[in-house]
Amino acid sequence: MVYVLSYYLTAKYNVCCHLAYTDKSKVVTNDNVFVSKYEIKHDDGIENMKQYMEEANIDIVFSNMMRGSSLSRIMPVLGNVSQQLNITHIATFHNMPSYELVGMNLSILVSRIFHGNKIGSLLQLGKQIVVSLLGRKLATHFLHKKYRCTYDNVDKLYLLDENYIPIYSSCANVCISDKFGFMPNALPFQYTKAFEDIDQKEKIVLIVSRLEEKQKRLSVAFKIWKQVERSGDFPDWKLVVVGSGEDETIYRKMLKKMNMKNVKMVGCQESLPYYQRASIFMMTSAYEGFPMVLVEAQQMGVVPIAFDSFSAVNSVLSNNKTGVIVPNNDELSYLNSLTETMRNVGFRRKMAVACICASEAYSLEKIAHRWMNIFESVSKK
Repeated sequence: MVYVLSYYLTAKYNVCCHLAYTDKSKVVTNDNVFVSKYEIKHDDGIENMKQYMEEANIDIVFSNMMRGSSLSRIMPVLGNVSQQLNITHIATFHNMPSYELVGMNLSILVSRIFHGNKIGSLLQLGKQIVVSLLGRKLATHFLHKKYRCTYDNVDKLYLLDENYIPIYSSCANVCISDKFGFMPNALPFQYTKAFEDIDQKEKIVLIVSRLEEKQKRLSVAFKIWKQVERSGDFPDWKLVVVGSGEDETIYRKMLKKMNMKNVKMVGCQESLPYYQRASIFMMTSAYEGFPMVLVEAQQMGVVPIAFDSFSAVNSVLSNNKTGVIVPNNDELSYLNSLTETMRNVGFRRKMAVACICASEAYSLEKIAHRWMNIFESVSKK
């Protein structure tokens, strides 16, 4: 998203964008988006960063939220240098605050230990045990340092949804102030489904997701779909799963064991063609930062159904108007909502039209314009 937004700001508003990074593997080396690129070394200090910012004539530092050691090491440096050079420092947090406390399906976790990432899975299991023993409120206390590190070193901190502001302030143990703001992500597709094409949709329920159980909970989606197949009422409907991830092998074994007939896992593919054909979108995530796939589905006239498991879902979906919101963990209600949407063509078509209209609020043009207004209002130069 950084590349897309930077490219648009450069082309539309003649903004000069520079890139400083910590992970070289995630940097596109042959693009023409950035005027310069600077790799932040592990031992980089204030003077090196200050020299780079002065030479590049930086007006605003825009930090995508870093994690782990990168955050605790680099955020204070950026904050210090920005203050010395009188530069505005803006940071974004691209997840749901306190996502670290969300647990994971234990059967999947055990399968990972024996068949996948043993060390990572054991650490996750240990963390779940600690959170269980301490209680959520006490466990949140241990997040304080991480969240406070960002808050104390920026002029503005933007979250993905307005409802995340009180959650972040609680994790950081700070009062809600005008330092906080919110900004959703922009749509990546520059194409929107035409209203007249909705009637050409196929009887496909779509999942576009990273295949990772802790956050995405696809095991829940498969349990619900098993009930759809068992009913025998929808033999001409199929579930298509687009994506890859560390739990793909576990999911494939699960589907085989459940003897699922109308499920197709296609792996890592370009998602747009699947959105164009599908009628309904399933999300069963335990949490999301900003649910980009829900907005992508809306843009393509695919009616989304999601659990009320994170507050941003209520900002993206208007229940039974631009999607369906189901009480979190209520699998029976989810099944009923899914089958009713599959069965009722008129209801589905009405929502699909409303979805396309609602998605326009997240166009790249509109989100970039909002960022430009922010940059112009907070710049100190």
